[in-house]
Amino acid sequence: MGRALGTGIKSARGFAMALALLSGTAALAGATEDYNAAYAALEQKNYVTAGQLFQKFAQNYPTDSRAGTAVYWWGETAYVQLDFTSAATIYMDGYQKYPQSPKAPDMLSRRACRLPISARRRKRAPPLPCWRANIRMRREW
Repeated sequence: MGRALGTGIKSARGFAMALALLSGTAALAGATEDYNAAYAALEQKNYVTAGQLFQKFAQNYPTDSRAGTAVYWWGETAYVQLDFTSAATIYMDGYQKYPQSPKAPDMLSRRACRLPISARRRKRAPPLPCWRANIRMRREW
Protein backbone atom coordinates (compact mmCIF):
# COMPACT_ATOMS: atom_id res chain seq x y z
CA MET A 1 0.00 0.00 0.00
CA GLY A 2 2.86 2.38 0.85
CA ARG A 3 4.43 1.54 -2.44
CA ALA A 4 1.26 2.38 -4.36
CA LEU A 5 0.95 5.66 -2.45
CA GLY A 6 4.56 6.53 -3.26
CA THR A 7 3.97 5.78 -6.92
CA GLY A 8 0.90 7.99 -6.86
CA ILE A 9 2.90 10.88 -5.43
CA LYS A 10 5.61 10.46 -8.04
CA SER A 11 3.09 10.28 -10.86
CA ALA A 12 1.22 13.31 -9.48
CA ARG A 13 4.51 15.21 -9.31
CA GLY A 14 5.30 14.11 -12.87
CA PHE A 15 1.85 15.18 -14.00
CA ALA A 16 2.33 18.60 -12.39
CA MET A 17 5.69 18.99 -14.12
CA ALA A 18 4.19 17.93 -17.47
CA LEU A 19 1.34 20.39 -16.97
CA ALA A 20 3.81 23.18 -16.22
CA LEU A 21 5.77 22.36 -19.38
CA LEU A 22 2.60 22.33 -21.46
CA SER A 23 1.44 25.67 -20.06
CA GLY A 24 4.86 27.13 -20.89
CA THR A 25 4.50 25.81 -24.42
CA ALA A 26 1.00 27.26 -24.57
CA ALA A 27 2.34 30.62 -23.38
CA LEU A 28 5.01 30.50 -26.08
CA ALA A 29 2.38 29.68 -28.69
CA GLY A 30 0.23 32.54 -27.36
CA ALA A 31 3.15 34.93 -27.58
CA THR A 32 3.88 33.88 -31.16
CA GLU A 33 0.24 34.25 -32.14
CA ASP A 34 0.01 37.70 -30.51
CA TYR A 35 3.21 38.92 -32.17
CA ASN A 36 2.15 37.59 -35.57
CA ALA A 37 -1.28 39.23 -35.23
CA ALA A 38 0.35 42.58 -34.42
CA TYR A 39 2.77 42.28 -37.32
CA ALA A 40 -0.06 41.30 -39.69
CA ALA A 41 -1.95 44.44 -38.68
CA LEU A 42 1.20 46.47 -39.34
CA GLU A 43 1.60 44.93 -42.80
CA GLN A 44 -2.03 45.78 -43.55
CA LYS A 45 -1.26 49.40 -42.56
CA ASN A 46 -3.76 49.24 -39.72
CA TYR A 47 -1.49 51.30 -37.49
CA VAL A 48 -3.89 51.93 -34.61
CA THR A 49 -4.58 48.23 -34.13
CA ALA A 50 -0.93 47.28 -34.68
CA GLY A 51 0.22 49.80 -32.09
CA GLN A 52 -2.27 48.50 -29.54
CA LEU A 53 -1.29 44.90 -30.22
CA PHE A 54 2.45 45.58 -30.01
CA GLN A 55 1.91 47.48 -26.75
CA LYS A 56 -0.14 44.58 -25.37
CA PHE A 57 2.53 42.09 -26.46
CA ALA A 58 5.29 44.07 -24.73
CA GLN A 59 3.22 44.29 -21.55
CA ASN A 60 2.12 40.64 -21.54
CA TYR A 61 5.46 39.10 -22.55
CA PRO A 62 8.21 41.40 -21.22
CA THR A 63 10.79 38.60 -21.11
CA ASP A 64 10.12 37.33 -24.63
CA SER A 65 13.01 37.77 -27.04
CA ARG A 66 10.73 39.76 -29.37
CA ALA A 67 9.58 42.25 -26.71
CA GLY A 68 12.18 44.86 -27.71
CA THR A 69 11.24 44.51 -31.35
CA ALA A 70 7.56 44.86 -30.42
CA VAL A 71 8.32 48.13 -28.60
CA TYR A 72 10.20 49.37 -31.67
CA TRP A 73 7.22 48.65 -33.94
CA TRP A 74 4.89 50.22 -31.39
CA GLY A 75 6.98 53.39 -31.65
CA GLU A 76 6.88 53.23 -35.44
CA THR A 77 3.08 53.04 -35.39
CA ALA A 78 2.96 56.15 -33.18
CA TYR A 79 5.28 57.95 -35.60
CA VAL A 80 3.21 57.03 -38.65
CA GLN A 81 0.17 58.45 -36.86
CA LEU A 82 2.16 61.72 -36.42
CA ASP A 83 2.33 61.34 -32.64
CA PHE A 84 6.00 62.31 -32.48
CA THR A 85 6.19 62.93 -28.74
CA SER A 86 4.73 59.51 -27.92
CA ALA A 87 7.00 57.86 -30.48
CA ALA A 88 10.08 59.47 -28.91
CA THR A 89 8.96 58.36 -25.44
CA ILE A 90 8.24 54.81 -26.59
CA TYR A 91 11.64 54.55 -28.27
CA MET A 92 13.50 55.83 -25.20
CA ASP A 93 11.60 53.58 -22.79
CA GLY A 94 12.16 50.62 -25.11
CA TYR A 95 15.86 51.34 -25.40
CA GLN A 96 16.23 51.57 -21.63
CA LYS A 97 14.22 48.41 -20.98
CA TYR A 98 15.66 46.30 -23.84
CA PRO A 99 19.23 47.50 -24.52
CA GLN A 100 20.21 44.07 -25.90
CA SER A 101 17.37 43.97 -28.42
CA PRO A 102 18.37 43.80 -32.09
CA LYS A 103 16.28 46.97 -32.57
CA ALA A 104 17.94 48.88 -29.68
CA PRO A 105 20.28 50.95 -31.92
CA ASP A 106 17.35 51.81 -34.18
CA MET A 107 15.24 52.85 -31.20
CA LEU A 108 17.97 55.19 -30.02
CA SER A 109 18.53 56.83 -33.40
CA ARG A 110 14.83 57.08 -34.14
CA ARG A 111 14.24 58.61 -30.72
CA ALA A 112 16.74 61.34 -31.47
CA CYS A 113 15.14 62.05 -34.84
CA ARG A 114 11.62 62.02 -33.42
CA LEU A 115 12.26 64.66 -30.78
CA PRO A 116 10.31 67.80 -31.55
CA ILE A 117 12.58 70.51 -32.94
CA SER A 118 11.76 72.83 -30.05
CA ALA A 119 13.01 70.21 -27.56
CA ARG A 120 16.26 69.92 -29.52
CA ARG A 121 16.69 73.70 -29.46
CA ARG A 122 16.09 73.90 -25.71
CA LYS A 123 18.82 71.35 -25.15
CA ARG A 124 21.03 73.25 -27.62
CA ALA A 125 21.75 70.04 -29.45
CA PRO A 126 23.33 70.21 -32.89
CA PRO A 127 21.10 69.33 -35.83
CA LEU A 128 20.81 65.64 -36.50
CA PRO A 129 21.20 63.91 -39.84
CA CYS A 130 17.64 62.56 -39.50
CA TRP A 131 16.91 62.91 -43.18
CA ARG A 132 18.81 59.67 -43.76
CA ALA A 133 16.68 57.80 -41.23
CA ASN A 134 13.50 59.31 -42.67
CA ILE A 135 14.42 58.31 -46.21
CA ARG A 136 15.16 54.77 -45.05
CA MET A 137 11.86 54.66 -43.18
CA ARG A 138 9.90 55.79 -46.24
CA ARG A 139 11.43 52.90 -48.16
CA GLU A 140 10.40 50.46 -45.40
CA TRP A 141 6.77 51.61 -45.48
